[in-house]
Parts: sequence; structure tokens; C-alpha cells
Amino acid sequence: MGIVLIPFRWADDGDKLAFIYQLMEEAFPAAERRSRRDFEALLASEPRFLLHLIYRDEALVGFLSTWHLEGFYYGEHFAILPTERNRGIGREVLHLLKSGAASSIPLVFEIEPPLDEWSRRRLAFYESMGMQVLSRTYIQPSYGEDRPAIPLYLMGNEWAAKGQDSEHYAQELYRHVYCKTPGGEKIY
Repeated sequence: MGIVLIPFRWADDGDKLAFIYQLMEEAFPAAERRSRRDFEALLASEPRFLLHLIYRDEALVGFLSTWHLEGFYYGEHFAILPTERNRGIGREVLHLLKSGAASSIPLVFEIEPPLDEWSRRRLAFYESMGMQVLSRTYIQPSYGEDRPAIPLYLMGNEWAAKGQDSEHYAQELYRHVYCKTPGGEKIY
């Protein structure tokens, strides 16, 4: 199986952008994603935000969005087409990340607490890939005034676990990704 990550450029292709956002809507509840307008504005204006298209044997099967923040990477959204799940694509993408140029840089991401079968399986998958829970008390700030804050787990690779404490990562996410203070107030 040939898995390839290709950076997506804003002007590349409107059809691909529509595919990405539709998959994001299917894979994440509204509280865990931006509005389409905010997502497109972020792509157009934020150089630290990168969107990677995931191809399997030349077919577009998913995407990974990341932030390159001070001293660590943040994986914001990672989604595979439902028809392509459970085929090892997620595992292969994580292997690519672990073996690439950024292999010794802390990687941090959020997941839902293990409250149902799917969230338990997701947690087990990431743990099987060597990822560790950094915080069980993390609160994802709201993506918008009409969306609630959500209790999530903060996870990371071995470099994140050895590096800064989870509070440092949370504060950086609040400030740069969500534009909020740790108390949830909008910064700008």
C-alpha cells in the first residue's frame, strides 16, 4: 500500500477543499471544528497551519491538519474516508510522521475521552502507536460563539511526554489555535 502525504495549497483545487470540509463534517461534530468560512480564512492567512492530503495508491482518502507551533507540532484534525478505514492508513500516516524529518519533535493532539466503543478503540489505537495521554483534564475551547467548550484528552508522542508539561501545550493551543485565554476569553 502506497501512502503519501501531499501539502495542500489554498489555490490548488476547490474540489479538494470541498472534499476535505465534507469529510471533516462527517468525521467531527460541529463543536470540534471551525465553520467552513473560518476554516477557509485560516487556510488563506495562517502560515503555521498546514493541511496535508492523504493519498493511497493515488486516490485521495483523507487529510491531516497540523500547526507548527513554538517547539512542537499540533495535529488538529485527522480523518480518513469511512470506506477506507480499518485498512492501516492511519497507522501508516503515523509511521510516516514518526520516521520523517519531524520524528524527534513533540507532537500533541486532542481526542475524545473513552466513553464509548469508538472512542475506546481510538485511544487504544493511538496508545498502540506509542502515543501517551498527557492530560485527562484538558478542555478544548469553543471554536465559535455558537459552539461549546469540550472536555478532551491531550495526547502526544514520546517527545511531547518528555518535553514540556501538558499545561504548556494547552496554553499554546489556547493562544495560537483557538485565540483564547486559558479562561476561554477571546484574545483577538
